[in-house]
Amino acid sequence: MFTCCCIVKIFFYVILICYHIGDVFFDWYNFAVLHLDHKFSGVPISAIEEIIVIEGLFVVSCLTGTLFSVALMYTYGCYIGHHWYCMNNSYSAVKCSNNDVSLVRDRNCDKKCNRKYVNLELWISFLELLLKDDIQSGILFWAFNSSQRSFTGSPHEWISIGFLVCSIVGHLKLCLCFITKLCGCGAGEDCPEEFCACCGKAFLCIIGFVGSAIFVVLTGISFYKEIVV
Repeated sequence: MFTCCCIVKIFFYVILICYHIGDVFFDWYNFAVLHLDHKFSGVPISAIEEIIVIEGLFVVSCLTGTLFSVALMYTYGCYIGHHWYCMNNSYSAVKCSNNDVSLVRDRNCDKKCNRKYVNLELWISFLELLLKDDIQSGILFWAFNSSQRSFTGSPHEWISIGFLVCSIVGHLKLCLCFITKLCGCGAGEDCPEEFCACCGKAFLCIIGFVGSAIFVVLTGISFYKEIVV
């Protein structure tokens, strides 16, 4: 049972790595379209001042998003290594009681999870929310509320759909990340004894979860307008 759990977690982190690769592609592709065609997610932008501001904000989000994605992919790789270790060393201890022999989970597995990667993921996710996902969701919400358009099915439109889906998945991923860390789920998530460390972690998780939840709603509205309106 524990081995199956490790396999599921490894598979989950592989999916997250694939998501970040796709997310970086959609970010820079949409920036190229914005810079060359003055369109953001298929929405035409005509005012020069708006183009300059949106390009500036969007390139910042793309740069920070790429850096954070690389850092998170490295962290997920470390998690995969940890769960691979757990999968191969989880029942190595033997316990004897009343002439019965049973296999007991080796607690060294949990101890091997380095807390610095757990804290690194929390801080990167929080910065990713502020400097990447919130900026892009804000631009999306502004663009789709300042323009009337409908989905045409062209290749560029499908790329726009992919960008919106990545934005929604990104916020849902962050929601899951913050709520699991707040609840102390997962190896290495137990809070240290220091009161300040616990309060700091809880503060980041609560703010991060609320921010992600708000912007996933805004991005969902943009997605609805892309498909239906």
